[in-house]
Amino acid sequence: MTDDASKQADPLERIAMALLDEIRSRKLVVSPTDTAIESVIAAPDTTVETRSAPRIPRKRERRVGMYPEHFNVRIRAEDRDRFDDYAHRHRLMKGEVFRMMMDALEANESGQEKR
Repeated sequence: MTDDASKQADPLERIAMALLDEIRSRKLVVSPTDTAIESVIAAPDTTVETRSAPRIPRKRERRVGMYPEHFNVRIRAEDRDRFDDYAHRHRLMKGEVFRMMMDALEANESGQEKR
């Protein structure tokens, strides 16, 4: 068998060639609503339906943080673990735990000044 004859005998090769012929016979239709140069491929004997405009996601409102300030506090790893464990155990945000800690420190300081 020749090379062309072996290609015609191979079923996968015949399917591939049929698909290529089908793709080449289709027309390229560009929809006027496409803004990003998207195209719709339509079969030659069917009606052409245009794509709707691409959905633009709604911009979410920016959430304002309850504790917008950021601090870098240098602490030992075991103290960081204690702080995180306390916040987790009491189901508090870390900013709330920090506020409680500062309130306790200020109360302790004012108690020492009264003596």
